[in-house]
Amino acid sequence: WRTSFDAALNEAKRSGKPIFLYARTAMSRRCADLEGGFLKNAEFIQLANRAVPCYFDVTNDSKLAQQLGIFRVPYIAIYRPDGERSDMWFGNFTPAEVLQKLGEVTK
Repeated sequence: WRTSFDAALNEAKRSGKPIFLYARTAMSRRCADLEGGFLKNAEFIQLANRAVPCYFDVTNDSKLAQQLGIFRVPYIAIYRPDGERSDMWFGNFTPAEVLQKLGEVTK
């Protein structure tokens, strides 16, 4: 996982892979649930490895959170290699939705 969005963006531009961004906070129970289950799921890991996975804690980088328009966590987004966001989910969402889209963009 990359911890710098700028580094992830540079890598995505070089590789042509999309960015899988996960924004979290330690205070969120939903984030803890995702980290204990979905983000450790074998199918997710396989798909995420075909992208440039990146994460950050919004309480540690509120400037980036504002820049990316993140106001609720957990926040998951897929960005094209050019840096344009193509999909996003926040708050309550089903992991199946994310897996399906991630599978589509990493073929």
